[in-house]
This record gives sequence, C-alpha cells and structure tokens, in this order.
Amino acid sequence: MTIRPVATDDIDGCARSLMRAYNQAPWRHNWDFEKAVKYLREYLEVKQFVGFVLCEGDEIAGTIFAHSKTWWANDQLFIDELFISDHKQRSGYGKRLLGNAEQYAKDHGLKSLSLMTNKFMPAFHSYNKLNFFHAEQLIFLFREIH
Repeated sequence: MTIRPVATDDIDGCARSLMRAYNQAPWRHNWDFEKAVKYLREYLEVKQFVGFVLCEGDEIAGTIFAHSKTWWANDQLFIDELFISDHKQRSGYGKRLLGNAEQYAKDHGLKSLSLMTNKFMPAFHSYNKLNFFHAEQLIFLFREIH
C-alpha cells in the first residue's frame, strides 16, 4: 500500500474507485464512468488543488481530492472528496489518507482540515472518531431548480 499525489493519468482509476464507493450501499448513487471522470477532472483544474491516491499494486483503492483555502483565522485544507472502494472500506484506508492530508497541511502552514459529510451515513461517525467536530453553527443549504 502506498499513498502518493494524484497525477493527471490517475483520473480513470479514481473514477472507477469513486463508482465502486458511491454506487453501493449506503449511498446508492448512479455514477457512470464518463460523468465520474468529468466530475473529478473539474477538481484538477482548481489552482489550489491537492490530491492523494492510496494504491494497492496497480489499483487505486482510495482517494482524497482537496484544495487549500484562505480563511480569515488560518488557512485550511478543505477536503472536497474522500472515498474508498467498497471492498476496501473499514480497512483504515480513510484514516491513512486523512493522516497524509494532515501532514501535507502541516508541511504547508495550513492550520485545519475541513470537510462536509452526510450525518446519516457511516462516514460521519468515522470522522467523529478521528476528532473532527460537528460545527453546529454551520448549515449546508441547497435548492433544486425546476
């Protein structure tokens, strides 16, 4: 198992990993390969992009897509996506990727990690165990357009 920065030619493998993670229970999304590739490529275009892949041999088993972000108190690393292939979940891979992201943040003078997740999914409890705090004062809003 190795963790390394995301390279442009990793996108196809990352897209397959995303589909294996999110098209299964409990999320049951309906990602197709083309849309997953497009989605992940958009992150690569962000100037402050930071990403890591966790590989087992030639397989990408997990991925973090993030970006550094200026904030009034201290700059931070905002994690946009963290996913582990379904057959590799509950193996400590997410914890290892987060540890790698935290070390990156320390090395680059970033003072916090932040992310969003669904509080009704297992990942919420995993993040709590890793000392992430639920910011009660923040709320995520969205509106569907018809």
